Amino acid sequence: MTQQSEAPLGTVFISYRRSESADVAGRLRDRLLLGNRGWRVFKDVNSVGGGDDFPRVLSERIDQCNVVIIIIGPKLASDLTRRLEGSAKRDWVRMEVVAALKLEKPLVPVMVSGASMPDPRAFPDDILDLAWLQSMPLRGDPDFDADAERLIARLGELRDSPQLGSRELPPLPDWSIGSIFRESVPLIQRQWVRLAVASVVVYLLNFLTMPGDNDDASVRLSASHIIPRLEPPLRYPPGCRA
Repeated sequence: MTQQSEAPLGTVFISYRRSESADVAGRLRDRLLLGNRGWRVFKDVNSVGGGDDFPRVLSERIDQCNVVIIIIGPKLASDLTRRLEGSAKRDWVRMEVVAALKLEKPLVPVMVSGASMPDPRAFPDDILDLAWLQSMPLRGDPDFDADAERLIARLGELRDSPQLGSRELPPLPDWSIGSIFRESVPLIQRQWVRLAVASVVVYLLNFLTMPGDNDDASVRLSASHIIPRLEPPLRYPPGCRA
């Protein structure tokens, strides 16, 4: 008789807004625990006992888990972009996301109820990394089963892979004129362009410094004040004056 091999155990932490996504979080938890999937699930209502220190338990569970899921509905998507002040800083979902990012846990945003990830420019600094993570949909019936299976398969990949290190964003491309000029124009052509520009500048300066009938020294430009002279200054022998 052959024994069915068990999947390696892993722990997933489900972060969600109770007022918005409790039903979806519950269905996802049940699906993760269904059959021999090899998952332990932390979901606050089911995993925190009476009298437990809630913030301490949350911090410990995030530290111990393999993967963190954040279920984002339209309201939470809006809440994540707010700058919290005063008592509003005690936002448990926000605190869970911050903890997961600081601990460099694999974090999967799961979008529900038609929500979409807000523009990264709207995110506060402490959760900005969340905006750059690829999200996965978890739609209602009749698509729930298929979406849930894709999500669970992805969680398995993250569980079996080495822990992710810190995520450094790639540098933004340099769209400055100088950068485009350097990248698109060969060196020889750049030298010719510089020479042509210098010639035009010298011509204009000479034109501006030409004496005229109504020469006003206060408004005339002096080329020597803008472009240093290339020839050495004229020196007279001792005893001679200009």
